[in-house]
Amino acid sequence: MAAPKALDVKNLSVTLGGKKILQDISFSIDEGDFFIIIGPNGSGKTTLIKAVLNLLPYTGKVSLFGKSVHKRAGLGATVGYVPQKFDFDRTFPITVAEAIDVALQKGLRAPEQRKERVDDALGQVGMADYAQARIGALSGGQVQRVLIARAMVNQPKIVFFDEPLAGVDVKGEKSFYDLIQNLKESQKLTVTLVSHDVTVVNLYADKIAALNRTLVAFGTPQDVLVAQNIKKAYGQGFGIFRHKQCLKKDPQTQSPQEGERCRLFGE
Repeated sequence: MAAPKALDVKNLSVTLGGKKILQDISFSIDEGDFFIIIGPNGSGKTTLIKAVLNLLPYTGKVSLFGKSVHKRAGLGATVGYVPQKFDFDRTFPITVAEAIDVALQKGLRAPEQRKERVDDALGQVGMADYAQARIGALSGGQVQRVLIARAMVNQPKIVFFDEPLAGVDVKGEKSFYDLIQNLKESQKLTVTLVSHDVTVVNLYADKIAALNRTLVAFGTPQDVLVAQNIKKAYGQGFGIFRHKQCLKKDPQTQSPQEGERCRLFGE
């Protein structure tokens, strides 16, 4: 018997305020996939993530590892979520460790077990030395890593990232992708990530969905990142520019190596 899909979406539609935001979206990804959703602003990427997480009303069917998200008993620890924005009072006296501890599932009661989980999550994102630092004193990049640690602390099977790279420069972008790729491999994660462009998508993604209120294309980077799909998703004035001074996956080791990079451009 085949293993259930990590994420299976069938005929998903979302209507908010009388306006159709998403129409008849269907796709599925396997356990261990690095799945990236691309599309222009207003295409419904964030709405799709929130619907999949049962944070918005929708029609259709969504299941995670064979379980309907409408019946989420037992799914809580399976899923991690890094939101697009994280607004907090930087003057509030809470440490990094405390901010992560409050995200732990309630079933973990022993203080030593909780501390071990928190320390492990911080170590995974390179923030072990900041456990007792006040979160309000961290840089934007450090806060982002704390948010990832919060998502990882319950040892999820799948983590959703909603446009975590907004406002991040290319150097920071690559560092982020390298971190997520490392977590995916070391923790055997399935990753679903919303991106605002295609800059390094082809270097890391196993599957891509191009979205613009409907599903324009779904498949491997080679299948999706072609002129026809990009123009359909972003408009006739857009295309793909490819250059060689970047990284891609080695086909044998799946680790980054020198190779081609895609960037979206407006004609």
